[in-house]
Amino acid sequence: MNIEEMINIIVKEVTKRIISEMYEREKKALVLFTGGKIGFESSIENIKKLINDGWNLKVVLSKKAEFVLGSDIIKQELGIEDVFVEDKIKDIDYLKQDIKKIIIPVLTMNSASKISFGISDTLITYLVSWGIMNGISIIAAKDACDPENNIRLKLSSQVPIAYNNMIKDNLKRLESYNIKFTSAKKLYDGVVNSFESLEPKESQSILLNKKLITTEDIMKSQKDNCEIVVSKDTIVTALAKDMAHSLGIDIKIKN
Repeated sequence: MNIEEMINIIVKEVTKRIISEMYEREKKALVLFTGGKIGFESSIENIKKLINDGWNLKVVLSKKAEFVLGSDIIKQELGIEDVFVEDKIKDIDYLKQDIKKIIIPVLTMNSASKISFGISDTLITYLVSWGIMNGISIIAAKDACDPENNIRLKLSSQVPIAYNNMIKDNLKRLESYNIKFTSAKKLYDGVVNSFESLEPKESQSILLNKKLITTEDIMKSQKDNCEIVVSKDTIVTALAKDMAHSLGIDIKIKN
């Protein structure tokens, strides 16, 4: 093993440790329950997995969620002591403190509609609006607000097409606000996988068998985290070198 290989191994190990520490610091989230029931059981199981995975969660219930689901049931199911209920919260700023992600286990059609049009007349819609405006990562289980959900189709089979299209448009608008959707069954994976962008990718080597490398060659070879391999006789223009450097592309000479 040469010195360069040893350095690469050390760099990768240090990078992994830094990412691991960043991930631990990011494991703080608001969990916002609206009053929907479709997907509730699956969402609860996925929230349990997050808690067991070391996530620090602040759980908030809307007034309807308190009426339909009940804070005592949420406490019992999740094995936690503190659940914040709308109209009983004294310090909203505490809820927002150090939050890195907002999780909506059951997003209702009513809440989806309000959020899509910027209406924040409840604590839940206010917190989601705050998250959107402050670049907080938001992920929601859309089972309860998806017009194509099998359970919802059975409950409301006579819904006009135009009404369903309106609901779909609301969901598209929420996605344009960078709200990511998943199913209740995959809520845990959706939350955890949002950190994949932190993972370093293996570099891709592109071999260019040419006598002259120009900026055009650099542009054609551009990929994320790649390197260009050339022979020792290849001439790389100064502009090509500058462009490669600005794009984060390494140019290496093959042995």
